[in-house]
Amino acid sequence: MQLATVDDVKQYFYESLSGVEPKYLYRLCRNFLDFEAEQWFWLDRDWGKWMPLLREHWIEFRIGEVEFRLKVDRVDYVKEGCLRVVEYKIHKPPLTAARRETCLYALALNYTKELPYPVRRWGLYAAAENTWLEAPLHVNTVNALKRWVEKFLLAQAANRFPKRIGDHCAYCPFLGRCLEDEG
Repeated sequence: MQLATVDDVKQYFYESLSGVEPKYLYRLCRNFLDFEAEQWFWLDRDWGKWMPLLREHWIEFRIGEVEFRLKVDRVDYVKEGCLRVVEYKIHKPPLTAARRETCLYALALNYTKELPYPVRRWGLYAAAENTWLEAPLHVNTVNALKRWVEKFLLAQAANRFPKRIGDHCAYCPFLGRCLEDEG
């Protein structure tokens, strides 16, 4: 099929949406397909550049006695020697949260050395707002996250997760609830 314009690519992608209900889900899918079509078109319609290196990939690793298991939405080649981790969200989270989450995935991928190049960039696509954010990993975010992981490992080894301001301990963000409050 000859896809000469970005609109041709979008129309081709839209064929996969027949029968999608409800309307909100249809709009999210259409936004996502618009985003992917534009990415494909502006990458010179090169499947090799557009196809991700990893999709919905589980990263499993161990540091000391603690096992980590994370799921990465997507990893792309940006250029030779550099990879980008991409997170998909329905709604755009706060920028700090997006940076932390994608940085955690990048650190985990770099720690496991599963990939031929290091992850040095992050990206986030929010379908409801049809928003794309991308930037290099920032050294301050990397250092802060490394300190947080070190504190988490120390708390895990001591089996004690002291409360912090805001009534959350180092463990609560993973669980989404407080074990101490449950008794």
